[in-house]
Amino acid sequence: MSIPKKMPAKPPTIIKTGFITYDTEKGEDAYLLYSKGTEICSLGIQRDGIGSPWTWDIYTHNKRVTNPEAQRRGTYLIDDNSVLIEAKSILKAWLKEKGVPDKELEKEVAIPLREFLSKRVMPSGIGAEYEAWLSELWNTPNYQDLFGGTYPKMQILGMQGCGNLTMNSWFVAYVDSKYSEKPQFIYRRDEQVEKREYTCFVKRKKPKENDRPVTKYSIEKLRFNVQSNEVIDSNGVNIIKDIEFAVFGQQLVENGELIGLDDIIEQFEDIRHVFRLPNINPKDSLAAYGAIEQAEYPRTLFGETRRDDVWFGEREMTRENKRNILRQALTQPIILDRQFDFMGASLSLIKAALKAPTGGGYTEITDLKQAIVQRGQWRVVRDNDNLIQIFLQRNVYPYTMLGLNSTGQIIAAAAGGKAGRVGQTLEAMAQNMIGEGAVSVLLIDEGLDVHQRFFDGKTLGYIVPPGRGRLRSEIIFAVPTEPSSSG
Repeated sequence: MSIPKKMPAKPPTIIKTGFITYDTEKGEDAYLLYSKGTEICSLGIQRDGIGSPWTWDIYTHNKRVTNPEAQRRGTYLIDDNSVLIEAKSILKAWLKEKGVPDKELEKEVAIPLREFLSKRVMPSGIGAEYEAWLSELWNTPNYQDLFGGTYPKMQILGMQGCGNLTMNSWFVAYVDSKYSEKPQFIYRRDEQVEKREYTCFVKRKKPKENDRPVTKYSIEKLRFNVQSNEVIDSNGVNIIKDIEFAVFGQQLVENGELIGLDDIIEQFEDIRHVFRLPNINPKDSLAAYGAIEQAEYPRTLFGETRRDDVWFGEREMTRENKRNILRQALTQPIILDRQFDFMGASLSLIKAALKAPTGGGYTEITDLKQAIVQRGQWRVVRDNDNLIQIFLQRNVYPYTMLGLNSTGQIIAAAAGGKAGRVGQTLEAMAQNMIGEGAVSVLLIDEGLDVHQRFFDGKTLGYIVPPGRGRLRSEIIFAVPTEPSSSG
């Protein structure tokens, strides 16, 4: 295993980024763990473009949940310390519901958080739902301990998230390991599993050589047939008995070269991982940016008063048969309708949102004779101010990636940041992976699930700390403490 490399950053902005190379010839291996009970999941994230992403409540199945932390109930913690992260998020959600302003949350959460962590005391008046949510944290398994219990003769070298698994469309896996205890397909219930070809990070089983197990890693295209219990490779061969796990990720690098996103854009269920869209329903006033109508939160959009974020263009760009408009947006200006599906966004709201820091930063072209030639430019279409011609900017996000170099070593990478504000674009991060020697790269996770841990010989610390403490899946890298140990 190589000492992690950190990307240089220009002050004052620091983007925590790490690249770790694991030497598979020395027995440094990858293991896929997941939250049991979510293998065939009906609770994936749904995106309709008229509000925040939502899922059904894990217990009642009849209540829409938009809180990102609540959407992860029933999933496992990263480690023991993740209780703090989750408890803080829950208490903040409760305080916000009580009307505490965002700028005062850090101050107001300090005392109830301390009381809960040190004495397990619930704040007065927190209510049954939040109390149950907090209480379950003490009984929630964590991936670090689960790995240690399953593989007691292995030393963890690193960890990073795989939180998209069963949360987002396309993210599927197959596992047949000591941890899974049986062969297991993992997918969302609404996933078109048997109709799609998936680019997967694959760990194959091999017989022992020189009295130790040897594994072979690859990134390849697979098809899954759950009904006939098959994993089919590109040659049409069923390799299900040969693999320990295969997990999907969008392929960004092949044969040492970047893959154009136009080939894989339909694999991005959350298009904000690619495009920077303005939020037209931020909680802050947009009056200072020129909004006249709909300047204040909450705003009436799509025929109702909306209290969740609404991203201009998301509804239109995520409709059925969306691929053409998404492919066009990658390389040229597109036209978006501010009245699409009765959105009802005023022109002054759109102009203000395109200026504001909540996804804006766009420049208006007022001369209708001037062509839009650069990303970040926009204008009103002549003779129809419902239509906005815009060259969308690429978004920046936290990411985790997995790659392989020419000798089959694993390159694990994570980059932190703040979605839409600070970070790297997909292509920039993938290019950095090529710079680290990767010839094939998959995007594995994005957003607040992103984290990376590294064992420095004494402690298992964080290179990139997580924004969330629990997620549906985790990739762990480990080495045997004894030559015969294996996964």
